Amino acid sequence: MQKAMNDFGNAIARVGHLLAQHLDQYVKSRNIRYKDNLLEDIMINNKDHVFRLLYYVPFGRNDDWVSWHRDFGAITGLSCPNI
Repeated sequence: MQKAMNDFGNAIARVGHLLAQHLDQYVKSRNIRYKDNLLEDIMINNKDHVFRLLYYVPFGRNDDWVSWHRDFGAITGLSCPNI
């Protein structure tokens, strides 16, 4: 199970990295002063947590521990209950 979860987390991280590259390209196309690869560099070189993987419980459960929260990550990957 641990290998499967590690593989899953790595897959989500790869998608986040690709998303960061595309966001950088898009923002640069709209703002020429935007620093090249800014978000990608933050994700790769920052020593703080800039990427989070969250699992949300199915609707209808009484657990409300993940409802309202502040997200301090640069990108958040969400996992569905069917994983």
